[in-house]
Amino acid sequence: MSNSSSFALFHRKTLNQALRNFVFPADLESRHQVIAQWITTLQQGTLDEIKEVSLHGQFLNDIFQQILDYRSVIQGGGRVWEIHAEQTVSDGGGAADGALGLFTAAENKQGKVKLQGRIIAPIELKGAKNDLDRPAPGRKESAVDQGWRYLRSCTSFSKGLPRERKSERKGVEII
Repeated sequence: MSNSSSFALFHRKTLNQALRNFVFPADLESRHQVIAQWITTLQQGTLDEIKEVSLHGQFLNDIFQQILDYRSVIQGGGRVWEIHAEQTVSDGGGAADGALGLFTAAENKQGKVKLQGRIIAPIELKGAKNDLDRPAPGRKESAVDQGWRYLRSCTSFSKGLPRERKSERKGVEII
């Protein structure tokens, strides 16, 4: 019989220390209000009628920047940031709607800015009504398959992460 702790995703001692030191952000209520606006709009059915592309920028800003506190290129002063919209995943891999990672800009010897980055997690957004497990009309792959392809294209990953239950997925997939 195997010890369940040997299969833990996080080291128990490290996790317990992080939990003991955790402090909720002072602006937790304002972050909650941002999510509440998305939930209200979704429950009203409005998001069902909006094309997914028209919400990309606001979703990335509201959820990843305002709530989760990832820095954009502007918030990072044009030097260091963690979220990048419309990120090319790799040659032939396509472009994800966004990516979480470590991105930098530095000047080369000629004084020109060179962008560098390492994608940790590609973000693929879909409309509120999209079934993430089935290909959309005219497409060869489902959103889940597309996300896995993007993940495999990232040089920082050789294997994918386990899929979550379908009941937890609706319209957005973070791989």
